[in-house]
Amino acid sequence: MKGYNVDDFAALIGIDWADKKHDICEHPINSDKYIYPSYLKMQN
Repeated sequence: MKGYNVDDFAALIGIDWADKKHDICEHPINSDKYIYPSYLKMQN
């Protein structure tokens, strides 16, 4: 199986699919920042 080169992507997306609360994080390749969508912060 061929491994992926991180430089081939514009962003990396992390998804935590839990049964109560879901989390998504975006990490643009050319940035040191992580982005957490604000609409997810409204979930209980």
